[in-house]
Amino acid sequence: MVTRKQLEEMEKRRRQRQAEAAEDAADVAIYDARKAELKNTKLLSPEASMAILRGQVHS
Repeated sequence: MVTRKQLEEMEKRRRQRQAEAAEDAADVAIYDARKAELKNTKLLSPEASMAILRGQVHS
């Protein structure tokens, strides 16, 4: 026989799993949006990236 306390704990865990699933879905949506943005963006050359990281002006 399942007690009321056990039922409450099961419901609490179910809600936590739902909240985690919703957060995961939001993270995936953000990732997909950023990935789509990068697809249409021209990336810097490796040399230009290194110059920026070194604090050098790249002309």
